[in-house]
Amino acid sequence: MLRHTAMTGEAPELAQAARHDRAAGATLGPGAVAVLALGVTLINPKNLPLPLSGRATIGSTDAPWLTGVAFIVVGTLPYTGAMLYSLLGGDRSTATLERLRDWLVAHNRLIMAVLCALLGVLLLVKGLTALA
Repeated sequence: MLRHTAMTGEAPELAQAARHDRAAGATLGPGAVAVLALGVTLINPKNLPLPLSGRATIGSTDAPWLTGVAFIVVGTLPYTGAMLYSLLGGDRSTATLERLRDWLVAHNRLIMAVLCALLGVLLLVKGLTALA
């Protein structure tokens, strides 16, 4: 408990609530997960810049349908890969995915900071090249 709190900076009560939320999420069916994912994506404004930028880029290509399908496939690859690994990997995959989830939760702030910085640099370069 103390190690988790030290790594994430969360209070012990918040860490316990996060574990409870993850456990509750594990019991949801596919339809409920789809609705929850859509709701989180639409409600959280920090999720909007990437799809909007992707939409603008896809719309400006010669084959927008093909590019759009590629965008969706690449965007969903981590989720479909984890799902297939879970379905085909048995008990060993469950332990591996749980360790990976714990690592991602522990390093969430760093991961988000790096992703936001990379997206910012990409959007800045794209904007500057459009001006030149």
